Amino acid sequence: MKLNARWIEESHDELCLRCGERKGGKFLIVDLPNRKYAAFCEGCLR
Repeated sequence: MKLNARWIEESHDELCLRCGERKGGKFLIVDLPNRKYAAFCEGCLR
């Protein structure tokens, strides 16, 4: 299965799947099946 990913900049709260915090900033969005997605903050991916 091929997953698509893209970087977005959020000014409002987004939930990071890895650290579990809600915050704004840069997030890597990974599109999942059934129109769902996973968001990972820039800090967790460093």
